Amino acid sequence: MEYRKEIDGLRALAVLPVMLFHAGFEWIRGGYVGVDVFFVISGYLITSIIVSEKNAGRFTLRGFYERRARRILPALFLVTIACIVPAWFWMLSNQLETFAESVLAVAIFSSNIFFWGKSDYFAPAVEDMPLLHTWSLAVEEQFYVVFPIFVLLLWRLGRRWLILSIAAVAVLSLGLAEYTSRTHPSAAFYFSQMRAWELMLGALAAFAWMDKRLPHLPSDTAAQLLALAGLLLIAVAVFAYGPYTPFPGLYALAPTVGTVLIVLFATPRTLVGRMLSQPMLAGIGLISYSAYLWHQPLYAFARIRSLHAPGAWIMATLVAAAFVLAYVTWRYVEKPFRNRANLSRLQIFSGAAAVGASLAAIGMVGIDAKGFENRMPAAALAELDIIDYHEARIEGACNVASGFRPPEEACVLGDRTAAPRIAIWGDSHAEMQSEALGDALARIGKSALQLTADACLPFTGVRTAGLSANVDCIRQTAAVKAFLLARRDIDTVVLAPRWTAYLVKQKFDNGEGGAFDDRMYGEPVASFDGDAGRRNGIVAAINQGVQELLNAGKRVVLVYPVPEVGWPVPEMATKQIFLTGEPAADISTDYGVQKKRNAPATAMLDALGDHPDIVRVRPDRILCDTFIEGRCAAHLNGVPLYYDSQHLTNAGAKLIAADIARQIR
Repeated sequence: MEYRKEIDGLRALAVLPVMLFHAGFEWIRGGYVGVDVFFVISGYLITSIIVSEKNAGRFTLRGFYERRARRILPALFLVTIACIVPAWFWMLSNQLETFAESVLAVAIFSSNIFFWGKSDYFAPAVEDMPLLHTWSLAVEEQFYVVFPIFVLLLWRLGRRWLILSIAAVAVLSLGLAEYTSRTHPSAAFYFSQMRAWELMLGALAAFAWMDKRLPHLPSDTAAQLLALAGLLLIAVAVFAYGPYTPFPGLYALAPTVGTVLIVLFATPRTLVGRMLSQPMLAGIGLISYSAYLWHQPLYAFARIRSLHAPGAWIMATLVAAAFVLAYVTWRYVEKPFRNRANLSRLQIFSGAAAVGASLAAIGMVGIDAKGFENRMPAAALAELDIIDYHEARIEGACNVASGFRPPEEACVLGDRTAAPRIAIWGDSHAEMQSEALGDALARIGKSALQLTADACLPFTGVRTAGLSANVDCIRQTAAVKAFLLARRDIDTVVLAPRWTAYLVKQKFDNGEGGAFDDRMYGEPVASFDGDAGRRNGIVAAINQGVQELLNAGKRVVLVYPVPEVGWPVPEMATKQIFLTGEPAADISTDYGVQKKRNAPATAMLDALGDHPDIVRVRPDRILCDTFIEGRCAAHLNGVPLYYDSQHLTNAGAKLIAADIARQIR
């Protein structure tokens, strides 16, 4: 097939946004769409190769897989191996265990499935995963396995049927992507089934290019405009999209269709084609694969090695370092391995199998050793044990972590000899209070029902959006509401959700190097207009829900927002111990930042007004400006009050639970 310099320039436009996005630069919040550009390019190039070789009568599966192995595996294996040494010295045992799992996933081409099960792509925790970006390589590797066989099976039916079949797969995959991007966004983001349409779009572009089946263009002006439109579509996605954009459904049409327009019309006769062919962009495109491989490990290990988030200048330096390593890798690894004169097909396959098996073995050893816990001091392991305990409780029998569970099956907290007259209702922020509340109630001879479900605001008419929640929140919330309204013996309902997360659709930054954006917010089930309409709808649903409980004769305990920290507290303390050899220092955040962050939720709850059956509990007044003046305590005297960046440990929750129990005695 013909070499097109402008395609290398397009690769540069794909890799640069991804690298800058992962570096944390806020002005390029849609940079992740660069991966979608890569998928279209891959579909175009792979289809062009297969069809041109098939037409020439020299296509073989062995030859195809050999070229893919030469192209992908040497640099991928090099970067994976290079990550092992810093992982050993710098990673905490829980991080190292996850890293070992990811090494195994890389070796068996299943990184996308692994990271889907591990974390949402936009969650703060993924920043410390050096091999996160290999999910997209796994998608392509799975495509390489299936697509050539698909083409060979349909080839005998003729080109028309082959093209129609590819188009049908694209339509079905896009429909599935659109549906799952709104119902199961993490699966939609990672799974090949929901990405196949992007690769198929590239395949269709290849047929259009090779067969010259382009729209009739009356002049070069039309080609100029179409190529420019393609560039603008990609730019819109890069700069206007963000973690909250449902993806990769219909919104992904902008970067992918934009890529197709550039592939078809950005020839050397157009301004865009000449721009993409410039030596600098084309040169970046040539080394883009290695740059993509190196950038995430550099960023992740910089974050792991630092107690606070690295600054913009450090991240910019790492971007430059990734390109330096990319050039060296391209020059001394990629090019030599692609040269058949250096290594035979047998050597490539046997070498790839040997290295892949070795990496798989290393991964399994690391998993079995639980991240080699013996490398760490006992105090550091104690901090990590707290994380494990609370995360296990989230997945336990008393909290709804997936699907639907009838409220009649709720766990009883507190004094089990007493009939429950209290219910605690909410999401994981209510769950984090449950055990401590149960202990506090037991001391006064009372009990409560735990009605908690992950990422579910305890009010009907609202759905959780932007988060990969596995719970059927709408059904769960409606069932709990009906249950509580019917149970006259339940006279007190403690509402303790993460109010701010549903109201405020913004990243949290504590101003001291701790920030996260976990994409959790609420949307009314009914239609709404803009963000103001969204928030008004949520407030109306909360007002109605509280009023219904009051009308049913319930006492309503409103647990105001718990301060968000920004840092994963036990991990930060563990890192202090592990990297410095010193005991963990106290961790706290500025109270003023917390007040500003939670102001919308606080104002909304205050606006519910005074009522004899409304009880208010203010966690900020318990945790902030009390232990440390002007600060909100998160880790105090060696005791973590949080088990991540915003969920309380039992030690923290008991401070809040004591106030709840005191007010409902």
